[in-house]
Amino acid sequence: MPKMKSRAHATGRALGLLLLAGCGAVSWQAVEAASTVDRPEPGKQGETMEAEAGKVLAVPYSKGVDVVGHSDIGGRTGNLAMAWSGSCAYVASGMTIKPDGQLLKLPVDATSGVAVIDVSKPTAPKTVRYLQDKGAIYATETLNALTTKDKAILAASTYGGVAGMGEQEEGWLSVYDVHACADPQLKSEVKWPEAVHTITISLDGRFIYGTVLNPFTGAGGIQIMDISDLARPRFVGKFERRVPMAPASSSRRTSLCSAPMVRASMSVSRPRRGRMRNTSFAVPSPASLRPQRWTRMPEACSFSTIATLRKASPIPGSGWSARPRMPGGIPLFVPVSRAFPIS
Repeated sequence: MPKMKSRAHATGRALGLLLLAGCGAVSWQAVEAASTVDRPEPGKQGETMEAEAGKVLAVPYSKGVDVVGHSDIGGRTGNLAMAWSGSCAYVASGMTIKPDGQLLKLPVDATSGVAVIDVSKPTAPKTVRYLQDKGAIYATETLNALTTKDKAILAASTYGGVAGMGEQEEGWLSVYDVHACADPQLKSEVKWPEAVHTITISLDGRFIYGTVLNPFTGAGGIQIMDISDLARPRFVGKFERRVPMAPASSSRRTSLCSAPMVRASMSVSRPRRGRMRNTSFAVPSPASLRPQRWTRMPEACSFSTIATLRKASPIPGSGWSARPRMPGGIPLFVPVSRAFPIS
């Protein structure tokens, strides 16, 4: 189960605020007692060890984190994703994982949906409401927020985009204005043509990218929703992806960040013996980008195992260029002949 950690403030030193998901029998006293003691993961970051399969850790792994506040989010389970805006945390629910690894859809009750948690007082986070709109009620992992100088947006969408995780008719997207972060205002609801797995709001707040990808075949793509007018979302199109050289790839998330000379990139992670490799930020050098044709897009970063990029090689007929890192590593794919329908 994913850990949910986020930084609250820095006053002389960084303080971590850990919001624990009520996904198992977790002793808060044990967590609090261990919070000042580093407990790093024994394997690669994010790797599930064989002895941990199907279990919920009594005390989560952590390093450099001091627990300053705690919320059990109404005692509910299935808290799998968290987003932040201002002094508020938003935690999505909707599904949980059974001991056999299968997903279980949770029944709807008063605590279902996206929990809105006021963390203006980090030592006493307070759950103030639950968003239960069409896109929020079963968001699970499909949640993202953006805060800029003039925009504060929260987006929640029905968890899907992979076979067995949300049916076609369930692909709702709910878009909120969260300038008053503890009181999100629903601005619109719209259906994706296909249910999406994860979503990312562009850095300028104009678009939402939703992944529709099969983690075992690499088939799918990225859908794009124009939210320039929050009250009137407009579906722009779908960027198809079918990479012949990566039949067993997984690209769950589109990650955006501010990085010079990078225009449109996504990572494709190859499993090694069923396990995902460790990832870290890497940014292409300006020299490596000059031969490429780029569409204008919000700037983006990719995740990779190695920061040094090699010369790009086109994949015939795919419209993609691959920058290999190392055998079995994580190549970066950038569009060179197909353009996103974005100006």
